[in-house]
Amino acid sequence: LRNFFTNEPGPLRLHLVYQPIVLSSDRNFVSGAEVLLRCHHESLGFVPPNQVVGLCERFGLGVELGRWLFRQIAKETAQMYQDLGFRGTLSINLNPAMLTDQLVGDVRSLLLSQGIPATTVCMEITEDNAALDFTTINHLIRELHDMGVGFALDDFGTGHSSLEYVRELKIDRLKIDRCFVDGIELSEDKARFLGSIIAMARGAYMKTVVEGVENEQQWQLIQNLGDI
Repeated sequence: LRNFFTNEPGPLRLHLVYQPIVLSSDRNFVSGAEVLLRCHHESLGFVPPNQVVGLCERFGLGVELGRWLFRQIAKETAQMYQDLGFRGTLSINLNPAMLTDQLVGDVRSLLLSQGIPATTVCMEITEDNAALDFTTINHLIRELHDMGVGFALDDFGTGHSSLEYVRELKIDRLKIDRCFVDGIELSEDKARFLGSIIAMARGAYMKTVVEGVENEQQWQLIQNLGDI
């Protein structure tokens, strides 16, 4: 990883993939994409992204990973915004080391100055990447909100403090984990529970993104829950 971030030869390669996000009202309308990290090692093969992030955090490379991520996003997507008129949202996961005052400057210099509109950037905070200091994080959110950048809470429902995070963090979007989607077409109770989460988010003036929709029945059920 150290070699990779300093452009030294090595067996490790990082790259990005973009998972489309569509509107529940129109599955053919791509409203944005989630930026996902992928890693391949010449001898080990595929390395899970959470292991890469964990190693970077452990060995003090979290900021380097974040800055590489921002630079690569700008390199790969800026032309869509500048020349093609794309205005979809890019959802970008933040690792714990990035949640400092440096984040504001990095977003400005590595993303916005490269031609990506601030209103198309959505930073994602996961429940498991912190015992979050809400005061500090909300300060960062406010600064980036002032620039036009949005925030989402990712993997909602998989941690132990979900409702506290929703209440305390000044976020714009709630990303509902796929575990709440699995089986909704087979269980009225599961479908009703998912609906209650969406209704809660709507009551808190948050947009929702539902992950893990894998068949037509699930799609129809979620579509009936409203504009998400």
